[in-house]
Amino acid sequence: MNKIRFCILVIAVVAMNLVTSCKSDNDVFPVSFTFDQASAIDSVYENDTYVLKGKIVAGGNIEQVQFFRSFTFNNKPDQVEMAGTAKYNLKDTCGFSISVPQVTSTTTIKVVVTQKGGHQDEKSFTIKTIPVNIKTFSGIYLGGWNSGYGSCLEAETGTMQSGSATTDPDVAPLLDVFFDDAKLACTDLDSIYYGVNRLKDTGTRFNKTTLSAADFDKIRSDIYFKDYTAPLKEVAIKEGDVIFFITKGGKRGLIKIISMTEPEGDLLIDEKIQK
Repeated sequence: MNKIRFCILVIAVVAMNLVTSCKSDNDVFPVSFTFDQASAIDSVYENDTYVLKGKIVAGGNIEQVQFFRSFTFNNKPDQVEMAGTAKYNLKDTCGFSISVPQVTSTTTIKVVVTQKGGHQDEKSFTIKTIPVNIKTFSGIYLGGWNSGYGSCLEAETGTMQSGSATTDPDVAPLLDVFFDDAKLACTDLDSIYYGVNRLKDTGTRFNKTTLSAADFDKIRSDIYFKDYTAPLKEVAIKEGDVIFFITKGGKRGLIKIISMTEPEGDLLIDEKIQK
């Protein structure tokens, strides 16, 4: 009986070895694709470079990994292999980090895995674009009563103007924001000193935001603030605030308070406004 059991065991081992030895380099293995991004749709500002990262696991015998980028030619969708991105003769895994330069519209990257024997698997990743539709003006100085800087701002050009501009018939219609007494306003805050309001209501309205200075610096599209409302004719400010505004002409923007020496002193701001 023991001899019979031993013979059965030997036959089983031999059979398993035969199956294993017949396993070919051309066998097809399941392929899994993992992108580092949270989903298969991500965003990049127009004309910027997007870095696509991920990992491929095939279980064995990866012969080639290729990356194809979609584009439009003669108003028809097409795709081309991205130069210098292909990977060859891998064992069973492939980590990748691929730069996709100058993304100007919705772009699809197709990742194609070829195993030995020619079997292919693929998965696509979609990159969407965010329009760059705002202008940025940096390092604008405004001044209060005790400053040598002008108190007025032309928001659409990021230009500081002196208080005397309020009486200039050519410049006054261009003014949007007045600064003094640690406030931004649509009218002349110096009127308490002059006894007469030199700057009539510019039509600009304001509101505070919860955006940080770092948030402000990253913004290049009005998608992040276009739905804000601005009910205030004036708003108190402090360093680090980001103030939302809408001009009389309907242009929306943000003002970042960088520094303020005193309520009637110097004010340093950055500004972003719709094009």
